[in-house]
Amino acid sequence: VSPAIKAEFEAAGDLQGKVVGENVDNDPVCKKAMDIFVSAYGSEAGSVCLKFLPFGGLYLAGGLTPKNLKHIGHLDEAALAKQSIRNAVSEALMHQTTDGNFIHSFLDKGRLSFLLEQIPVYAVMDQSLGQRGAHYVAVKLLKGALEAAEGNQGAAAVEEGEEKGEEV
Repeated sequence: VSPAIKAEFEAAGDLQGKVVGENVDNDPVCKKAMDIFVSAYGSEAGSVCLKFLPFGGLYLAGGLTPKNLKHIGHLDEAALAKQSIRNAVSEALMHQTTDGNFIHSFLDKGRLSFLLEQIPVYAVMDQSLGQRGAHYVAVKLLKGALEAAEGNQGAAAVEEGEEKGEEV
């Protein structure tokens, strides 16, 4: 590792991965680290697919995938027709890549590899998908709480009316 990259890496704190990603083409150690990461990412993605069998596709979301897409795999232009989950643009990854680290590790599951060959893999390019999902859930919970509060007020009014002998 060059002394400059090492110094930048050590000073980066939580952003050390960014330093590695930015220097993949300049430094053999960063290249090796990226290869190991991509291979582990592909292997874990394959394991998840074997657990859940998402034949409609595996959607890789979050910041890691779009930031490292050129290292993960090439895009399948024909599969771009299926490109959204609720406005989140996604890109289909081909099952054949130049170095093949991600897909090779994804498919390397012995007798069960044939199952994974049937599962398309998509890279969700919207990095705020998790935040949008959390926002959706928060709004839904708030609406439920407000409706419950309104319902309790209505129930209290009915009980009050019954106590006074009023017809409700």
